[in-house]
Amino acid sequence: MAAHPTLERNDVAQMVDYILSLDEQSEVVQMPLDGSYTVSSEDVTPGQGAVIIRATYEDKGANGVPPARTTKIVQLDYPLIDGGTVIEEVDLNKLKFNAITILSGEKDGAMAGFDAIDLTQVAALNFRALASQRMGAKGGYIEVRIDSPEGKLIGTSDKIEASQGFGGPNAPPVRVPIQVTDGKHKIFIFYRNDDPVEGPLFSILQFSLEGVKPPAM
Repeated sequence: MAAHPTLERNDVAQMVDYILSLDEQSEVVQMPLDGSYTVSSEDVTPGQGAVIIRATYEDKGANGVPPARTTKIVQLDYPLIDGGTVIEEVDLNKLKFNAITILSGEKDGAMAGFDAIDLTQVAALNFRALASQRMGAKGGYIEVRIDSPEGKLIGTSDKIEASQGFGGPNAPPVRVPIQVTDGKHKIFIFYRNDDPVEGPLFSILQFSLEGVKPPAM
């Protein structure tokens, strides 16, 4: 492996630990071909990280033919997207507060674009959004498009009313039901207000992915 003198000491230590761990014999979890698996809450940091699942299938072979073997790796990202991950923007005012980036739409048509997000089995996007009159916000609604700013419209929220409060972690989310969409897509969130208003509309802190509920058994 080529030398990397620009790497931090801590990063190098993590790389070495990972390489050495490849030789360790980890416990193999045998599971049925059909069913579910619950990840221990001790293994997941709330609000961040990902779960990586590596599944291997091997049959028994037959008549002198060796067993067939296949492996697939799937990464399940935490379904919470922070404003700090925005990759494209139009008429946005960004404010960093602790670990959260607040995205304020400054007028109708303001836009925040996010990189490829897997929308398979996603029924809705739930936004932490607020329109504070104390900050001069006028309110409006959220419009969600995919693939490009002019792409397919897959969801629209109810009106976000301007209020005196600042919102908070217990404030109800703004739910945007979306059309059934498979695969990964760029997501473009538009700040909309059909009235001729001047000034910021509302702010978005985060949004989460709401999965499709499985059918009742």
